[in-house]
Amino acid sequence: EDQITFEITLDDEDIRKEENLDVFSVDPDYDEHEEEWKAIRAEILGEGDSSDDENSSSDDGSSDESEEEVPDEEDEDQTTSQAIVPAETSKQVTVVQDMTEADLVHLRRTIYLTIMSSATFEECAHKLARIDIPPGRESELINMLIECCSQERTFLRYYGLIAARFCLLDDRWRDAFMEAFTEQYTTIHRLETNKLRNVAKLFAHLLHTDSIPWSVLSVIHLNEDETTSSSRIFIKIIIQEMAEAMGIAKLKERFETQDEEQKLWYAGMFPKDNVRNTRYAINFFYFHW
Repeated sequence: EDQITFEITLDDEDIRKEENLDVFSVDPDYDEHEEEWKAIRAEILGEGDSSDDENSSSDDGSSDESEEEVPDEEDEDQTTSQAIVPAETSKQVTVVQDMTEADLVHLRRTIYLTIMSSATFEECAHKLARIDIPPGRESELINMLIECCSQERTFLRYYGLIAARFCLLDDRWRDAFMEAFTEQYTTIHRLETNKLRNVAKLFAHLLHTDSIPWSVLSVIHLNEDETTSSSRIFIKIIIQEMAEAMGIAKLKERFETQDEEQKLWYAGMFPKDNVRNTRYAINFFYFHW
């Protein structure tokens, strides 16, 4: 019963059209109207209350001080001779930190769309290089590239060429791929068979093209205790892909190096410290070829 409803139709004769509002007209008293609006806004929002309170408190404080102390003439001379230095008011700047990681999500989306929409690997590498990826976020590009590669039904050389191009662009990308190899090898048991095969072929491409140093193979310790069925399949695919790309003779020559440093790289794959591990490695390569 207390509800009041206004029923208005377009055919009512008492409607004020106010067509003059559709036409711009200069307000000669613009400044005065703005001041009136500021006063009304301050009254509604209460903007003037704090300043009035401060002014009133400062006035009260000054009047109290003047009543309590009446300086002598000598004190007045001393105070006038001294320079009064106003205290600088320090403004505190509030830094807002985004905890939603919206920038990171946008970066991942941009990388993914660039990879999937490019026609050739040169175009993709050029577009990805132009993205402003800050230092320390290299893993975002590497992980997205590995993830896209693993999602394919078969390995596409397209991803290997992009990864190799970035390894040659800057050392920070090469180091990031080396860290990614270690991470993927230690967590390879989490991947399905098809994803595992694609990731192994991706790193095999980087190895036989010398895009990343072969020192990454030092993380592999080919023995029964430190390997799983997934990691053994990962090693087998990498070696097979490298042998097909380089040839058995050249691959054997690289592994049978006389460089002492490089021998340490392959010491885990070809163990000689323990008879049991040596026999296991021999059987592994013998039965998989």
